[in-house]
Amino acid sequence: MNQKVKSLAIFIGFSLLQFLIFAGLALGRYLWGVGFLPFWLMLPLAAGVHNRRPASRGILRWLLSLAAALGIVVLVSLLLLSDRNRARALFYLVPAYGGYLVAGTLVYLGAVLARRARKRPVPVRVTLLLAGLLLVASLFVVQKSPFSEIQRAYLQDHAADMAILDREAGFDPLTAGLSGRKETVFLIGEFHGSRQNFENRWRLLKYLHRKQGIRYYLDEGGYSHSILVNRYLESGDEYHLHTMFSSLRGTAGYTRGAWEFWRKVRAYNRTRSAERQIRCVGADMEHQIDCSLRVLAGLLPQGIPAGFSAFRQLWILGDRIRELDFERERYPRELYHAIRRVIPALKETLKENPRATREILGDGFFAFSLIVDNCMTHLRYWEDPDPRLREAAMFRNFVRIFQHLPEPGAKKFFGQWGNAHIYQQPWEFRERFAGMLQHHRESPVRGRVWSALALYHHSRYQDPFSGESRPIIDLHRRWIRGFFPAARGAATLFFLDASPSPFSRSSRFLHGTLASRSRGSLGYFQGVLLVEGSPAARPYRPPDDG
Repeated sequence: MNQKVKSLAIFIGFSLLQFLIFAGLALGRYLWGVGFLPFWLMLPLAAGVHNRRPASRGILRWLLSLAAALGIVVLVSLLLLSDRNRARALFYLVPAYGGYLVAGTLVYLGAVLARRARKRPVPVRVTLLLAGLLLVASLFVVQKSPFSEIQRAYLQDHAADMAILDREAGFDPLTAGLSGRKETVFLIGEFHGSRQNFENRWRLLKYLHRKQGIRYYLDEGGYSHSILVNRYLESGDEYHLHTMFSSLRGTAGYTRGAWEFWRKVRAYNRTRSAERQIRCVGADMEHQIDCSLRVLAGLLPQGIPAGFSAFRQLWILGDRIRELDFERERYPRELYHAIRRVIPALKETLKENPRATREILGDGFFAFSLIVDNCMTHLRYWEDPDPRLREAAMFRNFVRIFQHLPEPGAKKFFGQWGNAHIYQQPWEFRERFAGMLQHHRESPVRGRVWSALALYHHSRYQDPFSGESRPIIDLHRRWIRGFFPAARGAATLFFLDASPSPFSRSSRFLHGTLASRSRGSLGYFQGVLLVEGSPAARPYRPPDDG
């Protein structure tokens, strides 16, 4: 093989490898790999030392190959990825590999100049030696702690083992990070489907109920789900829980841990007076619309007056849905089309006859109207799955629920939501639920939200579709190494906002360059929950399956 063909083969091979790397990153699963940038610089190095053309022509060809690979990835991102992954890919890849383009070109130029100065091919052993040095440098970059010495010392002093919260007395002094706070809403993040999530959820809910007077668990689920949960908490009839879980099949919520969590809450409630018992409120849109219709039908009175045909259609649909076994079948397509027709009709009925519908529904009017509105959001969301629509719906729901709940002084909430919802500043160009609660002028809890990001180390999750256990690939992987030396156990809660905090102005450990310039990391969240070695959650099993 002559040198020209060899050089061309090297360029084609490197460009293909880069494209595969770019494409993998664009899919949103390995964005943490940007830390291996020095390792990738061996590609232009190796190409440069084998190039026989003049430097100017070689640089031009190298630039064109990189630009073509990056352009293909951008095009693929625009055409194939969802709106969410498209924004993620464009934001992270274009700046990162724009820098790679510049750095790679400089390395390539240096290699070509070295090649021309020698006037003969560079020995392969030299190329391998330089590539090995770059590999060592890349490992150093990835392994190095992202935090300063002051920040590392701070984390050692402000870390609490979550297991401490199980104790009845003698709490560790670090739990002062939660005690005496003025916040009204506490949100911690999670990666759905990991088993440790439910232990963390239960420990924090019980502790905050005792020490902060929190009575409401703010659920990342529809209001119809919270109605079923509250019926179970009041009566102990697990039929209500099973009704909810049967609709969650194929989702991250279909886990035994979630079932056991609510059984623990009920057992705990039985040791408390009625006015001190925990209740559930669901602030998300209605995702499981079959369950929503069952709850709506259950809110209708026995006798429906003439002229309310939408209510009669709902009653009939409710009966048909109750006949289905959602553990073994989904509703037929024609039934789903009937549901899509009845929801707008219900919305129109509520709009045209507000007084009459209030009289018909009585105390159930608020729940009925809220669920119908969120079923309408469901229809719009699945036609155009824009995350902004969902985040805005969460915020509107919370405001309505907050205004509807009694006891103004007792409206305190704790919830465990996906990490994407707990940021208090725009993340990936979108305003998030916690940010709206914290900053929106219409928020009833403005300025009184505390949230914590969840990070996972050597942990797994349950795939909601296959039920298989899969490793969690955390986008903040490098930053986990900064927290890990200060970890206290299987789950460690770090308080980043204790004054004076070295994180108040620092934004280095946020993934990407999206940090608030005014408050640094604390502008997004005030705590970090590090989970170590959590196995995947186990799938829910219906009562008759054991």
